[in-house]
Amino acid sequence: MTREQNLSGIQKLRLNQVFAEFDYRGYLAETWTLKEDFMDAINARDVQEVNRIIQDCKESEHHRIQQFGRTLTNWYSGIKGYCEHSTNEFKFTNALTEGINNSCKVAKRQSHGFKNKDNYLRKIFVKCILKNTKENLFSLKF
Repeated sequence: MTREQNLSGIQKLRLNQVFAEFDYRGYLAETWTLKEDFMDAINARDVQEVNRIIQDCKESEHHRIQQFGRTLTNWYSGIKGYCEHSTNEFKFTNALTEGINNSCKVAKRQSHGFKNKDNYLRKIFVKCILKNTKENLFSLKF
């Protein structure tokens, strides 16, 4: 869902109407608040705030919010690592890994099946690793 700061005035009004009319137990509003708090904690890289959010999730009556707390607990080491090692200039992410994985999938999809594994590996190597280099590709041995 979109962050509250990105919503227009009309969207904020409609969201408040949904909370008032359809969220009679308050779970949707609680989920929205926890999501906003978590995103603020990640942006501020505040581990103590993440701990508070996990504790709030465990104390909630709704099973989906408790499940969110368990998910945060399972990923706690990664969240803590992100908070400790990220800076304003460098965000600690797995974007490079995801990009290479996507390039491999695109190469596989474009090939319509390889009969030779070495050709597939060469194509991935060319697409991902040597994309901007001028090395002689014919001399590569796998």
